Amino acid sequence: MSTQFEQVIPRVEEHENSSFMIVPLTHMYPELSAEAPIPPQKRRIYKASKANALKVLHRMRDRIEAGWVKNREVSKNGYCLVGALRAEAYGEAAIMVADYIVDELRPWAKKYLGKHFYYPQDVITIYNDAPSRRKKQILNLLDRVIKKLENS
Repeated sequence: MSTQFEQVIPRVEEHENSSFMIVPLTHMYPELSAEAPIPPQKRRIYKASKANALKVLHRMRDRIEAGWVKNREVSKNGYCLVGALRAEAYGEAAIMVADYIVDELRPWAKKYLGKHFYYPQDVITIYNDAPSRRKKQILNLLDRVIKKLENS
């Protein structure tokens, strides 16, 4: 990833106090996780590799296609981008996939967020929860990230 963009949105590993993608989704939302269209799997991906990132992205896309929400990570109606990521991956794999997503959101973030300091999770959440955002745009974002990763 580019270090130029990290001046605006730094990588998560640089922050010791960040609990990004460490707490399982089922611990934070036990009742909602069971009612979601696709419940979180007990075995989530944690190792960072290109193949694992692709698996996570495909699974995220399936979750969001089954149901998408704004302003919360998970509900009985579906998942947001961060919720789908947390349901499928944690640790290094989640951070790697978040970096790929943020890399694809770079032009949007520069235009709409300016030079303010945001964690990657916040950028993804702000994009997902934008008032005019639609499910089709989220699916298109994931398709672009998948295609870019497959072609690299």
